[in-house]
Amino acid sequence: WMMRDVPSGLELKIWYKFFAANGNPQPASVNGFYLSNGAFTRLPHVEIPQEKTAVYVGSLMAGADYAVKFTPAPELAAAYQELLRQDAAKAQAQAQKK
Repeated sequence: WMMRDVPSGLELKIWYKFFAANGNPQPASVNGFYLSNGAFTRLPHVEIPQEKTAVYVGSLMAGADYAVKFTPAPELAAAYQELLRQDAAKAQAQAQKK
């Protein structure tokens, strides 16, 4: 899925949907990303245990300056903050290698 040139102030709600298990008893493991200003940012990881269900992940909002902000669903907020912390630590470690 892709959108571009999103108007300022438009809220884009992000949902992950598990369409069909095709006989596989394992839950669907879903990861997402968004691209803004040339940088990829991870969205929360979710496991969906049952087919034909959807999980609200959060919302993307574009600002007047074209900056994009992701606000996670309340139940994913703590996990998302940890994900951002891990990504920042990884980026810092890579910068120190240079």
